[in-house]
Amino acid sequence: LVYSKPLDAAKWLSAARALADSFTDVRLAVTGRSKGQTLRVGDDCVHEEYALADGRTLRYKHIEGSFSNPNARITEATMNFLC
Repeated sequence: LVYSKPLDAAKWLSAARALADSFTDVRLAVTGRSKGQTLRVGDDCVHEEYALADGRTLRYKHIEGSFSNPNARITEATMNFLC
């Protein structure tokens, strides 16, 4: 989440924890940014799995700030071609 005004860390973290805890079936990570300020609840990465046509599964850990293609079908097609 990106904000234009400085964040009140205590209030933001409390609200972000409540939001993350409300999702009982998944682990939710929440990041808030505002002018040189970054607050986070949970991990700073995304774990993705891609099933290849030959039955292999590729697992990737994308650290925040690194590129991750938002289109999973294109990523799987690319991985099938390259791997």
